[in-house]
Amino acid sequence: MDYEKPKLLKIANEIAFFCLNIGAEKLHIDLSIKEKTNEVSLRCQLDNITEEELEKLQQTLEVPRREDVEDYFWELAGESESARELSLVGMLIDKVEISYTKPHFKIIMNRNK
Repeated sequence: MDYEKPKLLKIANEIAFFCLNIGAEKLHIDLSIKEKTNEVSLRCQLDNITEEELEKLQQTLEVPRREDVEDYFWELAGESESARELSLVGMLIDKVEISYTKPHFKIIMNRNK
């Protein structure tokens, strides 16, 4: 069974929860299924994210993709409402781009096929 679409939804869910948890407004999520890569992008208005939080988010998501164990990791994402694991998302993606010009926050995450 192909689990690519459920993985993309878990990725979108985790990053949306993170943004909503820190006060995001007007949240928009786009999923793009392409031939060689899939993309999850999120845009929102965010007034209160600090430079340290942006750096921590970037570092958390820029871990190497772990294809060898990703079938296990993606099932863990979203299991705990109290402790979301963005590091699991980092292990499911190949590339992340984050931009913030107050109040516009944007994150684009790609998964190669």
